[in-house]
Amino acid sequence: GAHQLFEDKKVRLDGIVISEPEDVTLENLVEERDLEVKVTLNVNQGMIHLNSTDNIIFLEDTRDINGHIVILGRLPDINHAITGIVYDPDPNYNGSDVLTIDIDDMTNGLGRAVTLVTKTIDLTIDALSDAPIVKALTPNDGALTFDGVDDHVSIADDPSLDLNTMTVEFWVYQNSLSDDTAL
Repeated sequence: GAHQLFEDKKVRLDGIVISEPEDVTLENLVEERDLEVKVTLNVNQGMIHLNSTDNIIFLEDTRDINGHIVILGRLPDINHAITGIVYDPDPNYNGSDVLTIDIDDMTNGLGRAVTLVTKTIDLTIDALSDAPIVKALTPNDGALTFDGVDDHVSIADDPSLDLNTMTVEFWVYQNSLSDDTAL
């Protein structure tokens, strides 16, 4: 099934392991530590962060913490690198993405036949409401000021404001701190 996460939140993708059961056998005298594999990881709407970069080589001008990574190394080192990789969606992105994993066994094993395998992991990124931004305003930074006497509204002189196309809307709620508090 799809991995589900929230926008702007990283997720660790556990359970990704590459194995070569047909190449690692007593008959062909190949051990797992001898197998070299090339792995391509790709997402379109975020970044991938490897668990480790020890003993692996980055190919095709790629690097860790990127949306497209191509690595080469011995099978145990590759598995260590991709175990628990972290997917970090693009800022404010919500929707779907796919982690595509292409595995090339580099003609390992007795048969010497190249085996290319592609696996995908669906990712669903749910929207998350962004927290409001609170900023203290002063009359000198373009804020509206109310005179409190005759309902006049003053707007500080600001060259970035186009007063010909301005619309002002506001709501007044009675302050519940005390009965004699001015609005």
